[in-house]
Amino acid sequence: MAAFQDAVAALYPSKDLLAAFSSKTIYDDKTHAAPHQQASNKDRMAAMQADLSQQVKAGFFTTEGQFNAKQWLRLEQDAMQALAIVCCLSTGITFCSWQFSSILYNCTQTQN
Repeated sequence: MAAFQDAVAALYPSKDLLAAFSSKTIYDDKTHAAPHQQASNKDRMAAMQADLSQQVKAGFFTTEGQFNAKQWLRLEQDAMQALAIVCCLSTGITFCSWQFSSILYNCTQTQN
């Protein structure tokens, strides 16, 4: 879990941004939809996600104004690998390391 937290923190340009984003309460109305897609949260979450996305991406632009996709993807893959390990350890499922790339994380109304 610590490796996942560190990997996610590496994606953020500052610790203040992470603290501000994670300090906001999101309510769950216990429907099948993910909390960020529920009607009561959708507008507020869309604005928060857009702001967060803009600030995070800003940390990966080169001095020439180009988005450094390789750097972003490398850090994102570190986070996804750590998340896969957390999921495997918490559910009792075991995968070989080469199988992690085939795990799909999808929390929508049509997926469990």
